[in-house]
Amino acid sequence: MLNGPAFKSVAPVYGELVKEHVTLFERQINIDKKDMDLEKRGAYYLFKSHPRKFVVSSRPLITTLFYCCFYHWEAGDVNSYSSTKDLMLSSVLPEDSIKSPVKLEKDFKLTRKQFLYTALAARTKLKKWDEVEKLLTEKVAKLKEGGSSQSGLLILEWIL
Repeated sequence: MLNGPAFKSVAPVYGELVKEHVTLFERQINIDKKDMDLEKRGAYYLFKSHPRKFVVSSRPLITTLFYCCFYHWEAGDVNSYSSTKDLMLSSVLPEDSIKSPVKLEKDFKLTRKQFLYTALAARTKLKKWDEVEKLLTEKVAKLKEGGSSQSGLLILEWIL
């Protein structure tokens, strides 16, 4: 029953989950709408070289993150950050853009491993080896929980 004490104790948790899901779905709809417009106008080079195979609406969060890392990586300027937490955002897509991979990470509280693993998969698929290398070899402080500061830590070791 929906009035019992068990329901009342978990209702706030489910309420937050539903709110997050609705927020993701609204964002996905907006991404699809804007990207379909760009695709129709032929205004974005990546849609020409790598046509979209699906709409992102109703997909899981990680799939949405992959899509944004694949098609909208310019939201994070990988050439000007010292750590993944300090991604500097370019003027092409500000951090508050719904397409920003960094914004997805922050808004949905993804772990660094989830973000990095997905970003690496997307950038590898595009064969953007310079970006992959930077993601794998960046200097990181205390990425491992409870670990000591290290520089030059290979992110791949940490992810796997």
